[in-house]
Amino acid sequence: NHALVVRDADVHKGPFRSFAGHDLDGDGCNEVIAGEPNRGPDRAGGLLVLRGGTDFFTGGPREERIAAPDAVRGFGTGIVAATDPRDGRTVLAVGAVLGTEASGTRGHVVLLDHDLRVRRTITGARWMDWFGYSLDGALEDGVLRLAVGACGIARAPDDSGRAYLIELPVSELDASTEPIDIDADESRRFVRAFVDAPASAGIGQGELCGFHVALLPSGWAVAAPRADRGGIDAGCVWIGAAGEERAAQGAANGESLGFGMATWRGGGRTLVLMGAPFAGVRPGYSAGAVRALEASH
Repeated sequence: NHALVVRDADVHKGPFRSFAGHDLDGDGCNEVIAGEPNRGPDRAGGLLVLRGGTDFFTGGPREERIAAPDAVRGFGTGIVAATDPRDGRTVLAVGAVLGTEASGTRGHVVLLDHDLRVRRTITGARWMDWFGYSLDGALEDGVLRLAVGACGIARAPDDSGRAYLIELPVSELDASTEPIDIDADESRRFVRAFVDAPASAGIGQGELCGFHVALLPSGWAVAAPRADRGGIDAGCVWIGAAGEERAAQGAANGESLGFGMATWRGGGRTLVLMGAPFAGVRPGYSAGAVRALEASH
């Protein structure tokens, strides 16, 4: 049994922060990495890192605060760590969704090494789309696979949302310091798949496509919890191999399938768990439901 370890984080109001646990220094103990997307001038953001160790609970964790790199805002909104099992290299992907004037208010995903040095940034989607709001990643055979959601989250004039499946050779992290514009002609070779939603008529009426994303062994999954394909705001989750995604649709009006999403792996199987928090047995009741769908390998 151990005493609870509490550390303050600079959150205030949105965008929301993310957490990750990962052994960055290879000592067998995970670091705790928390996003502070509203820290600093103009909500530039940052990371709070608690260094893991055998004395984490007895001697107290070593605390570091990592500042946001230049020209990004909202740094720390989404966090995912990926390690290549072949050589042990780790890449940390961190969402910085608010964008800057220089980026046309388009968000960024910042790529860092295990020592938290910035290697490269990726920008994409439209202005105020919150590119990097949701993230999942894996590093295999020298290729960084990233699923990135840009859901708009009722902030953009058109909050229909979109998501990207990106495959980036790690050699690109050392090729240049310039941001990769994933929508530019010269960078489209890195986009393995793309999902978006029909344009919405106004703020708060879009599908929020990209609200959650997840990598799967043979593809990916993208949640759009306000999609109307199965009924008004029934929600849907796009699942499948790149370019062959199919929609798992909400069963009734207003249940918001995909408002929560996670994956479970074990025994050679992968399940996508999809939350429908407003599903009920009859109108006026919101018992909620979790639906599971097995992803093909």
